[in-house]
Amino acid sequence: MEKAQAAYTDSVRIAARQEELRKQGLISQADLDTALATRDQNSAALSAAKAMVLQAKADRDMAATNLAFTRITSPIDGIVVSRTVDVGQTVAAAFQAPQLFLIANDLTKMQILANIDEADVGKVSDGQEAKFTVDAYPGETFTGRIRELRQAPNTIQNVVTYPAVIDAPNPDRKLRQGMTASVTITAARKEDVLRAPNAALRFKPDDSSQAAEAAPAQQRQGTPQARTASAAARGNREAAAPAPGRPGRVYKLENGKPIPVLIRVGLSDGQRTEVLEGLSDGDKVIVGGGDAGSSGQPQRRRGPF
Repeated sequence: MEKAQAAYTDSVRIAARQEELRKQGLISQADLDTALATRDQNSAALSAAKAMVLQAKADRDMAATNLAFTRITSPIDGIVVSRTVDVGQTVAAAFQAPQLFLIANDLTKMQILANIDEADVGKVSDGQEAKFTVDAYPGETFTGRIRELRQAPNTIQNVVTYPAVIDAPNPDRKLRQGMTASVTITAARKEDVLRAPNAALRFKPDDSSQAAEAAPAQQRQGTPQARTASAAARGNREAAAPAPGRPGRVYKLENGKPIPVLIRVGLSDGQRTEVLEGLSDGDKVIVGGGDAGSSGQPQRRRGPF
């Protein structure tokens, strides 16, 4: 471009001198036209040289960009969890960008993707506390909190579940990616309540003699069913307010005999159930029968455990 600029500057000077000489009649018009044509040609050559310089800069920038593409930089800082390529391997992104590395941003903050059954999803909401265990640390319970309950269902073998994202702090980095977690979500909580084992709610006496002996006792003392029905009748006359909880029945041990008692139950954790009414603290309820014999053969025992 500098060479073309020098040639154009020289041709401009010659053309100006030729014009002065032509005015004085010292040269012919043909000599002036040649000088002017040379000036215009050099001007075009200068413009072409400038364009070539711009093209060379564009080629240089393209080469620098392509050179930058040869260095792949992670978009985040973190720890490389897995690597799927080796140094010198050719990577081609035809229709889908290949995965080179799997990077964890912060291993002290983990999340659990839990599958909530459709029968329980109505009890789960954002912000609830969740406790979970992993097979790698038996006996140790970790705590998290539900961050998001997604709307899209997952159907596997006709079982519908909804994914929930649970934030799980991992300050000691015990939790690792891909671990299987058993999650328990606290849907409701009550403090200082009376509770009974669930086995007592499932127990049913199968000895007819016990049932026959228990019947006169119910008539003498007034059966719980009758007392419950009487209370309901009085309540209907006063106000039609439904009783709290749901009905249940247990067998209370009195004088060595099973006495059926109707109760109202509330929350349950799978092992024990809240008792709203019908029992008092310290009452003995039957949770199952026992089979034992001195000869080693199973025998029916009279009287429940």
